[in-house]
Amino acid sequence: MNNSKLQAYFGFARKSRSLVSGYETCIQIIKRNKMKLVLITHTASDRTKEKFRKLCETRKVPVIWADETLRIEEITGLSDRNIFGITDENLAKAIAKEIETMSM
Repeated sequence: MNNSKLQAYFGFARKSRSLVSGYETCIQIIKRNKMKLVLITHTASDRTKEKFRKLCETRKVPVIWADETLRIEEITGLSDRNIFGITDENLAKAIAKEIETMSM
């Protein structure tokens, strides 16, 4: 799977400080209504997945459930993280569109 575009988008997000990661950080940003997209890895616990599903549904934040083929940890360079968020609307749309294109 070619993910060079996705790596570029995540690189832009990281440099512009639009990429956030980690359980508590993402919850805080969602509650402040600043989150535009949440990405949850397949390695997250069921309890974490359910908590974020409910929270994002309530706050109307789109969620992408990453499977084994989409290794967000490797793409972002942030290991030991299961929850990632994008706070920039344009980057969130671009990342969501690229992931959708990759999964087809």
